[in-house]
Amino acid sequence: MRSFMAVASMVGAIDAAWEWVMAKKSKREYVWLECTECGQRNYRTEVSVAEGTPKLELKKFCKSERKHTAHKLRRK
Repeated sequence: MRSFMAVASMVGAIDAAWEWVMAKKSKREYVWLECTECGQRNYRTEVSVAEGTPKLELKKFCKSERKHTAHKLRRK
């Protein structure tokens, strides 16, 4: 039979291993990219908000305008 201390040390090792396996929560959130010409939200992306709110503007293809336009970051 195993002693109580041996079982307790195994449980401690399992808890330590479990913390290593579990993913840490990151400071990221989902935002929409909105066309500056027509206002349609065409794309959804994930951005890091650890350092504050990012300012993001990309040239992406707008389906309703049928051309590449500037898209800005918008929260829903």
